[in-house]
Amino acid sequence: MNPRKPPRRHACIRCVHSKVRCSLLENAMACERCTRLGRECVFSNTSQFNRPKQDSKDRIDRLQEQVDDLAAQLAQKASNALPAHKISLPAPEPCSYLFTRGAITVAEAGRLVEKFRTCKMPQFPFVIIPPKMSVPTLCEQYPFLLLTVMTCCLEDNLQLQGELASEVKKVISTRVILNNERSMDLLLGLLVHIAWYHYHWQTMHTQMYMLLQMTIMIVVDLDLDKDENFGLYSRTQRPGKTSAETHYRSPAGKRALLACFYLCSVSSLFRKQLFMRHTKWIDQCCNILLETPEYPTDTLLKTYIDIQLLSRKSEETLNLDDHDWAHRATDPNMNVVLELLQEQGTQIRASVPQAELQDHWTLSLDLQAIPTYILGHEMRHRNSISGSSDTGQLCFLLRSTYSSVSSLLELPLDTMVHLPLSSHTTLWYCLLILSKLTLLSSTDVWDEKAGFKKEDVYQLGLDVMTKFRALSIGDDVWANSGRVVGSMLSWFEKHRMSSLQLSDTGPHRGIARSSHESSHGVRTSDYSYATNTSEPAWCYGQPAALQDGTNINPISFFKPLSLQDNQAAYIEDSLTQGVWSDTIWEKMLEDFIVTPTALATFGSPSLRPLV
Repeated sequence: MNPRKPPRRHACIRCVHSKVRCSLLENAMACERCTRLGRECVFSNTSQFNRPKQDSKDRIDRLQEQVDDLAAQLAQKASNALPAHKISLPAPEPCSYLFTRGAITVAEAGRLVEKFRTCKMPQFPFVIIPPKMSVPTLCEQYPFLLLTVMTCCLEDNLQLQGELASEVKKVISTRVILNNERSMDLLLGLLVHIAWYHYHWQTMHTQMYMLLQMTIMIVVDLDLDKDENFGLYSRTQRPGKTSAETHYRSPAGKRALLACFYLCSVSSLFRKQLFMRHTKWIDQCCNILLETPEYPTDTLLKTYIDIQLLSRKSEETLNLDDHDWAHRATDPNMNVVLELLQEQGTQIRASVPQAELQDHWTLSLDLQAIPTYILGHEMRHRNSISGSSDTGQLCFLLRSTYSSVSSLLELPLDTMVHLPLSSHTTLWYCLLILSKLTLLSSTDVWDEKAGFKKEDVYQLGLDVMTKFRALSIGDDVWANSGRVVGSMLSWFEKHRMSSLQLSDTGPHRGIARSSHESSHGVRTSDYSYATNTSEPAWCYGQPAALQDGTNINPISFFKPLSLQDNQAAYIEDSLTQGVWSDTIWEKMLEDFIVTPTALATFGSPSLRPLV
């Protein structure tokens, strides 16, 4: 509202001095006398006592408007960023402090970045570091990404890798949780950290699952998925910062979205809650990167996603309650759907030229495991085999799963050590399926239909353990993985001995092995029956505990399988190392199987809680 106009002035200065009447002409700025005399007509300022009083209501309205304006400005500043010096904790210093304190040199960081480009980036082409981007540039623009890249490339230096992993946790805690920061630097760094998180594996991947949920949250807040969400971060951009709209339009933003979807899909093999919704925008990102790639590897990303979509479609087809499975297992429509998915998988494999798979071992393994992704979900529900069609499907699953593990074992050590978490997740998934198949199918099915013996799975486990032993440089992920495989072998041997007790009323015969070179280039052994059971079991390369089916110490499998020259070391390991019993693998198999009574149905050892 406009203030009230002041009252009219009554006399100019000349009229006041002359003490005459001052008459203002209508619509004129001078009085009648000054106009007649040709003088300048000047009015004095109104006295303070004669000033009109402001209307109190008008003054209150103006004050209210000012208060509203101030409140709006404060709200806008608070939404952009809380003042760091008042409320939020200071963010950790850039990764340059690692250089200043001497933890790592700039030259060493450059070597690790180049190692990431040449060894790890081809196995996870969702996060690309341009060749021209130097360490100082990364340190300035993407400090967290640089930190995670250096961490994942230090698999040959466990102590320094552990120190940098602690710094990664501090940055995540401060920037993501306390300061509520969202940026492409954090997103790309989290993707790299999760992709090789198995380097930090001790027992379970529970923290990895939490970090993966954080990654989904940042993707949504940056509006990279273009889904129907309440866009918080897009409304709270800091002045001068890159907008979220630019993120999702950039190739890096598209790759980050696809990386998050890929990691969630692979991890959902063991944790179904990690399913990330598939949208049309994900398909568009795949097609855009395929048609207009920024880097050559962009053309492969669609294949990564298509394989996971096949796995998800199979899961949705078989995602039934236990009481419905018996009915649906004989439903011909379900078999038709699975056959269609297998045809699509064949088309995907044929669409990728073999030349493009050079050095992309992760994608090669994913292509090899397509039948396992499609048919493996069925193993979570099945507790019987009915009909020739079931037998044919399971034999096909057995051959493809066995082939997938064999293909991984054929990789050189300097290649396998750089494989991301997704490849190792697929490995564990295949081993669980093979274990379930040993329970599900009879020996005749293995020998006559599949062309395998159940002992071949045991031998495959020995090959996996030998490979892990060759990779291990201490108490690392490979040593821990080897212990779990040892638990699998202990479980398998216990189940085999239990089956022999049911099928053979006579005394059990000891098992001897003759060592040889397997097809995977590792030292393995064959099964043959021993005639002298009075000799200790370790003479045949087998722990004595296996004779009566009790738990064994799988750490001993890290010793050469031909033990004539290593008996003392073998016994020392058995006495000094901690025991990893078959209950580890039993618990994993119990969690894998949907039907709780499935293991008991096939006469396997009773399940006990993990201790």
